[in-house]
Amino acid sequence: MSSSHLNDLEVNLSFLLCSVFTLLPEATFFRQFVLKKQVAHVRSGRDYFILHDSDILSLYPELNNVSLRRFAFILLDPLLRNGPCENFTLLVQFLKKFKYNYKRYFLIKNKNYSNPPTSREINTSAIKTLYLLSGI
Repeated sequence: MSSSHLNDLEVNLSFLLCSVFTLLPEATFFRQFVLKKQVAHVRSGRDYFILHDSDILSLYPELNNVSLRRFAFILLDPLLRNGPCENFTLLVQFLKKFKYNYKRYFLIKNKNYSNPPTSREINTSAIKTLYLLSGI
């Protein structure tokens, strides 16, 4: 696979954490990891995380949670089929909740971001993380 294809597949850690938080807000990882305190925002729009080894160890099982993977796959069902699907409403609700969570926890209102992501970029990243989480 060429490096240009790898860049297309790259998923920002902010979007990955936001997807997991949107799908599993009561996960063990989020009881210990405080989004408002352990995410450092910078003006360029790139986030830095204060992750300790214990945080990474508690995040790993959440990412491999079978119910999380199945639910991510169910949300992707309308995109995988070429017709109307009953799960389309679920996907729309997920995207709305993801966008809300991303803007609330990963974008600081009083920061002057030079290039904040558009709604389309946020939705595209949300769908990319669903593919990643589902294992497709």
